[in-house]
Parts: sequence; C-alpha cells; structure tokens
Amino acid sequence: MSSRRASAWIGIVAGAAVGAAYPFIQLAIDCRAPQSEACVWGKSLLPLTLAVSVVVVGAIAAYAIYALLEWRRRSRDAEE
Repeated sequence: MSSRRASAWIGIVAGAAVGAAYPFIQLAIDCRAPQSEACVWGKSLLPLTLAVSVVVVGAIAAYAIYALLEWRRRSRDAEE
C-alpha cells in the first residue's frame, strides 16, 4: 500500500513540476526573437498560462507518471 502512495506522491510532485516548467520553456522558445508577437503575448499572459498549465498539463503528466510507476511496480511484483 505504501508503494502505491509513494507512486501517487511522486506523480503529483513531478506533474506539478512539469506543468510549471512548460510555460517557461515555451516562452524561452518564443523569445528567441524578443520583439516577436509570440514573445510579447507570452510574457503578458504568463500568469494565466502558468495557472492553467499547472492544472491541465500537470494533471496529464501526473497521471502518466503514476501509471508508469504502477506498471513497473506490478511487473516487478509479478516477477517475484
């Protein structure tokens, strides 16, 4: 049971980190040309994008990481 809980916490923390990092990575890509329209809009909408990204992208990433960890745990338990 604790292994399942650990997988859930790892998924939640990693998902939140992925969700928080995504807008900054996208902004870094868009701001290679600092005067571009994408860079200007990206900077102005960063707080909104960050809030949405942590929830949406973070939830998807958390579920994917949790599913991967549980799949590995179950396959490891089946081998034993």
